[in-house]
Amino acid sequence: MITGVEYVPVKLSDHLDGSIRFITYETVKVTVDGEETEEVREKFNQAVTVGENDIYVEVDIPKSQWNMVDDIHSVDIAFKVKTGDGMVDYANYKVDLQAELRKDLNTNIDGSEASDHLVYTNAKINHEFLRTGS
Repeated sequence: MITGVEYVPVKLSDHLDGSIRFITYETVKVTVDGEETEEVREKFNQAVTVGENDIYVEVDIPKSQWNMVDDIHSVDIAFKVKTGDGMVDYANYKVDLQAELRKDLNTNIDGSEASDHLVYTNAKINHEFLRTGS
């Protein structure tokens, strides 16, 4: 068990290469050679540019662009982490995710808030300790 871990906000531009993409998909019926099948297509794709001092980004996805499966809204989030020469620190990083539904740009729908997180590790391997055979 890990104890005493503290995550502190960091500038996204120090740790990410480029923008962060928010993507939704839809399944559509298509006919190929006279046969009906389903195809997954991108429905919404927005890149949010990371500013020099940003510690978070925000995106508004219109209701018409939501992807719902079994009454769950789904959004893919894609970003490229700096590594190698571009890295600031090798460490564990926590990405906090928050979502809320809004009636309009200024009014949240009570009880619609959801949050979660993911943790990733950006590490360097010291090859001196690896054995290459028996």
